[in-house]
Amino acid sequence: MEINFHFYVYGRAETNIKPWKIVLEGMVEGNKKIKWQDREPYAYWRGNPHVSPNREDLMKCNVSDKYDWLVRLYEQASFLTIAL
Repeated sequence: MEINFHFYVYGRAETNIKPWKIVLEGMVEGNKKIKWQDREPYAYWRGNPHVSPNREDLMKCNVSDKYDWLVRLYEQASFLTIAL
């Protein structure tokens, strides 16, 4: 028997996202290591694209054989499967 728990609910916080203070401290430290003009020009996003049509459209911008939009998008697992 297999039970699927689906957790994508509107208003639910994204998982594994650190508090803003910790993120900001990391950004300040990162800015000391590499100047902005010397960085790789990529945007990065990780989350659940199935909570809104806008997020689903965002996933269309990921790298493909034809295009590289300089964006790296990753779908966060929004469910848990337990096999009994």
